[in-house]
Amino acid sequence: MSKKTLKLTKKELEEITALNKTFLETKVKLADVVYSQKTLLDQLDAIKSKFVVVEQKLIEKYGDNSTINLSDGTVTPSTEPEK
Repeated sequence: MSKKTLKLTKKELEEITALNKTFLETKVKLADVVYSQKTLLDQLDAIKSKFVVVEQKLIEKYGDNSTINLSDGTVTPSTEPEK
């Protein structure tokens, strides 16, 4: 029994090829987004670590419950008594 080779029509081949190309491009874009997300999360962790260090210095200098206005830099000391 001989098998007959079948072939897609030109339109079918173009359609499936275009869909495959779009699918692969979308997968690459998704991979880029995931990589960017990982990079941004790492940057955020680094910023948070630096924030803790600076915050600790300010707490030592101005007190534990002081409020800092980030617009003009004024510090309002805590009205609560130290424990």
